[in-house]
Amino acid sequence: TRSAGLLALGGAGCTAVAAGGLGLMLGHEFQSGAQIVHYELDARTVWRGAKETLAHLSERQPIFKEDDLKAYATAGGGSVSLQVVEVSPVRARLAVKARKYGLQNEELALSVLESIDRHLRRR
Repeated sequence: TRSAGLLALGGAGCTAVAAGGLGLMLGHEFQSGAQIVHYELDARTVWRGAKETLAHLSERQPIFKEDDLKAYATAGGGSVSLQVVEVSPVRARLAVKARKYGLQNEELALSVLESIDRHLRRR
């Protein structure tokens, strides 16, 4: 389990999640090396929040690919990549992957995801 905005219960696969009672988050999972969360927000709102958070967290200038809503950054001593996918006009999926010392790092990915989630809840 983790504290802050995301409370993930369980291990890999789908998990139950609480997001401060605001109803923004629909679910959380760990799949194919990515921390994935589903939001009841449009993709552009999630993308803006992700970009603003990465700009703040990144140790170098992040790379933002506006056409496919992908971003790459260096944060927490590792490399982070993320993608926002529009599921419907009012729902989006955010996937965050991280690597540290050449290995997949679930903790770093979850930490970045939590930071983005906190940012989105403050909007």
